[in-house]
Amino acid sequence: MNAKVHELLNQQINKEFYSAYLYLDFSNYFEDAGLDGFANWYKIQAQEERDHAMLFYQYLQNENQKVTLEAIDKPDNAFSCHMDVLKAGLDHEKYVTSLIHKIYAEAYEAGLDRVGMLMSYGVLLMRRGEYEKAKTVLKKAEKAPGGLSQDQRCQLLTNYAVASWKLGRTDYAVELLQEVYRKGKNGAIYTTLGYILIEKGDFAETLAFNQEAVDYDDEDPVALDNLAQTYYRLGNDREEARKWFEKALAFKPEAIDTNYFLALYDIEEGQYDRAREKLEIAKNGRLSPLNYATPERIDEALRSIPQA
Repeated sequence: MNAKVHELLNQQINKEFYSAYLYLDFSNYFEDAGLDGFANWYKIQAQEERDHAMLFYQYLQNENQKVTLEAIDKPDNAFSCHMDVLKAGLDHEKYVTSLIHKIYAEAYEAGLDRVGMLMSYGVLLMRRGEYEKAKTVLKKAEKAPGGLSQDQRCQLLTNYAVASWKLGRTDYAVELLQEVYRKGKNGAIYTTLGYILIEKGDFAETLAFNQEAVDYDDEDPVALDNLAQTYYRLGNDREEARKWFEKALAFKPEAIDTNYFLALYDIEEGQYDRAREKLEIAKNGRLSPLNYATPERIDEALRSIPQA
């Protein structure tokens, strides 16, 4: 193992245990405030961080690498209100995520050649918007020693297609995804190809495919949302779209795009409180490359709501 990667992994064990300490500190804060639900939630998060630490610990042992356990820092936050705690939690999650990116980047530069890790790194890069580098990493995964299983190849082609689409090669992305679709149908290919077909803009082709996706799984909230967006964005049939958006929301109340589009209906109807609530859900969700509702679009919708 590369010495720098080994060092970073040992440091990450410490960071994960510190995260557990930090979230227990948050739990104590909410316990003192009489907010038992929040306190319990952060206890659960603390356990999750301990589990993460043990995964890194076990990985180093499996690789016959020395584990070095350093002192864990004491959390020293002072909070003036409940929101301060939540913001501190979000900032810490972003910080820890940046550390994971650093480990992957160092391992990649050191010659990382394991298929699963390369594919995971590719996905992380896509979430950061680094699509060109993601494609380079995914190409390396395709040529990694040991080859790809059928499932891995389909996943790799799907991710490569999404990265290509984000770089403006929509027709090529559709061709790749249709190749995956011909090899075997599943929810992931239906929802990914279904969304990129919306972006391509052919209403008849997109409607037929996304209706087939819903027929394949009529409880998949992404497939339902894709069908709704097909009617809304391409078919100019807002009422039919609304029916499918509402069905999607019933299966996934926190869905970003679904909440965004339904909020637009609420704004048109003067239901501003409901619209604001949906847009806040969308704004706080974890965006993927396949979300129509960007932060800019969500903020624009929020600004369109009249001030009380």
